Order: sequence, then structure tokens, then C-alpha cells
Amino acid sequence: MAKKSRFYHIKTRNGHGPLGDWMVPARTKLHAESYFKTPDIAVYHSKHIGQFDVDTYADTSRGVIFFATVGGELFQFEFEDVGYAWLKELFLSQYNVAEQDLMEDLN
Repeated sequence: MAKKSRFYHIKTRNGHGPLGDWMVPARTKLHAESYFKTPDIAVYHSKHIGQFDVDTYADTSRGVIFFATVGGELFQFEFEDVGYAWLKELFLSQYNVAEQDLMEDLN
């Protein structure tokens, strides 16, 4: 059972300048970059930060949420957030347990 995920620091820009930077979980650096690259958006910085513990939480109003503390900062990943699908795949067993807990709470 997986406990950690790789995290990457990504910075993007377009023709008008920098757009922002993100800390994202991903299988590889190329996967992390692919979350953001479009014909109009370029990734100008991507760095593997390390592997960090990920926790799963079931919230009746928000669904299954993943949490990780990276570089002393707490990040949460909800459905449709960048990297959520990867975390769901990596932590499928934990996800299924949390989803089952949600179903029991709703009944």
C-alpha cells in the first residue's frame, strides 16, 4: 500500500508573463508539466521536490480529499484539482475505504 507520492514545483507563463506556480503530485516530471502545458501556456520551471506522505480524508460535503505536507506547507487535493486523478490511482485502496466510509455516513 502506497504512503507517499512524488511532488513537483511547477511555474508557468504565457505571452504576457508569469501565471503562477503550483506544487503538484505526479508520476513523473513530464506528467506534472503536462497538467499545465497548452498552446498558450508554457512551463518554464519544473523541479522534483521529493516524496511526501499523503493522507486521505472523507468529507460528506466534499468527497474524498487527499492531504500532504510539502516543505512545511499543507496542500489539499479535491476532485478536479490538478493531481487528484494521480493520487486516486496511487492510493486506490485508501480512496476506496474513504469512499465506503462516505457511503455509510450518508445512509
